[in-house]
Amino acid sequence: MKTSSRLIQLFTAVLLFLFTLATSSTTFSAAPSATFTVNASFDAIDANPGDGICAVTANLGSACTLRAAVEEANLNVGADIINLPSAVYLLTIAGGEQTNFPNVRLNDLDLTDAAGVTINGNGSTIIHTAVPNAFNASTAVFELAIDAVAVIDNIIIENSAQGYRNNQGTLTITNGVVRNGRASTSGTTFDSSAILSTGDLTVDNFTVSNMPPAANVFGGTITARGQGTTINLSNVHITNPGDMGMSLGGNNNSATLTNSSVDGSDESGLMITSGQVTIVNSTFSNNALGGLEVFHITTFGSAPNIDISNSTISGNTGRGGVHFSMG
Repeated sequence: MKTSSRLIQLFTAVLLFLFTLATSSTTFSAAPSATFTVNASFDAIDANPGDGICAVTANLGSACTLRAAVEEANLNVGADIINLPSAVYLLTIAGGEQTNFPNVRLNDLDLTDAAGVTINGNGSTIIHTAVPNAFNASTAVFELAIDAVAVIDNIIIENSAQGYRNNQGTLTITNGVVRNGRASTSGTTFDSSAILSTGDLTVDNFTVSNMPPAANVFGGTITARGQGTTINLSNVHITNPGDMGMSLGGNNNSATLTNSSVDGSDESGLMITSGQVTIVNSTFSNNALGGLEVFHITTFGSAPNIDISNSTISGNTGRGGVHFSMG
């Protein structure tokens, strides 16, 4: 009887251990964070998106392109890292991506992961070489979907109508450059040639040069607006833009601009349409239609509240240093 009782206890203990192991495996079965290292500078899609392996079609071997890495990061559950060895990377795949956004396999690089992705550029240059058409003439290089999270560091973007587009996601850009862009044909009222953001935006150490005007009314080289978003721009320097330098607005938004400058704009240096805007240690100089323009109508949201300290507004023509147009 004692032997039988002991066997029953042992059997029960084994069952309990197996049950605990099974439930633990189920609890932690979600895919972990992954790191993808790009090793090919041409543009090609991933062979099997979602398998956790960055590799393009079989006839190109084990090449991991930037586009393929983004596809894998979007479909992996965890927060991921994409490493770009310093090089020049081409985006050559065109197509009607905007008809079924997001679709990273065509046109721009759509970032969709709410868990987040960090792209380490290491000084790389991305050139958008796809022939402009009705779908990519105004597209960005990186485009965030709603609720997506991305940190993009140390990347130079050239030959695009727009560098970054943030559609109500959370975007952080550090040590970035956007330059030598091509004209947009979208005609959207609020558009941009470097950054267009309707979500939370943080930018630090960022320069923009030789960008054409966006086809818009109230957009700037950097446009940040939306509903209830937080905007932090520091060490942002825009030189000789073909459009106004920056456009900040949005209902219930909070925007802070520090240690930044706009010089030589064909329009105004900064337009503010609504929201709380704080400007510190910044310069608006030599802009053709004024240094700072406050342009508000009720459709833009509540009237702006602006706080400026330790800043310089000088050498601007057209509408002068500061111009108010309140409707």
